[in-house]
Amino acid sequence: MDELAPVSQFKGTDLVPAPSALSAPRELTSLANVDQGDLVLPYLVLAQPGNFQTLADTTGATDVMPGMFVNSMNGQVARPPIRALVVHHNKSRALQPDKDKTEYDGLEMCLSRDGIVGTVYGSCATCPHAKWRENGQRNKPLCTESAVFALLTPSGPAMLRVKKSTKQNTAAVKNILSAAIFDEKELWDRYLVIGSEKQSGKTASGKDTTYYTYTLSWLRTDEVPEQLVEAAKRMHDRVDTAYQAGRLDTDEGGHEAEV
Repeated sequence: MDELAPVSQFKGTDLVPAPSALSAPRELTSLANVDQGDLVLPYLVLAQPGNFQTLADTTGATDVMPGMFVNSMNGQVARPPIRALVVHHNKSRALQPDKDKTEYDGLEMCLSRDGIVGTVYGSCATCPHAKWRENGQRNKPLCTESAVFALLTPSGPAMLRVKKSTKQNTAAVKNILSAAIFDEKELWDRYLVIGSEKQSGKTASGKDTTYYTYTLSWLRTDEVPEQLVEAAKRMHDRVDTAYQAGRLDTDEGGHEAEV
């Protein structure tokens, strides 16, 4: 089991590497022909009532329940709250047709890794599927924008995708990014605390339903050691190289449930 970084006032699951476990940067001569732009990273997926069993079956996760987080590659389960270190942020968009909803009839899956240009419908800025729909009532866009964070964890980098499909998720993302900008802090200058919160609502057919949204906040009580800061900078450069090249891939697949 990986050694975890020491904690002070934080009580929860720690996904921060121990400084002593970090290796010094070095040139990997045996991997010289591997392109840094072809990183394939796992996702930290928030289990929902409608997908937690699928997560368990596909990742080998045990004891996973709605509201917990699962590493999509190794099946490790993390109970919130989680302490993490962010090394990169970007936006993305995805239109994933739901065959059970008539509003998606005739539409194709369209993905945009940068939130600017989609694979099928082109410019996200002018795409009608990225806009709120006015049909007697305001309905959310068929295409969902997400905030994507790369985290430095004991088992390597992992991605956290926060879909802005609810007002709670949207507010959580806006609040932490605004705080970082106003405080003039890099994303890795302090730890991020990731949690989940149970919500209730109704389906399109009027049935009661429950789902989980994200809670995000900066941990201001714990100082990030210099070794972790330097490791975060190096990982940021690697992830950003892949992102800028359009080759930052993940194994997220269909794990993430829409809410």
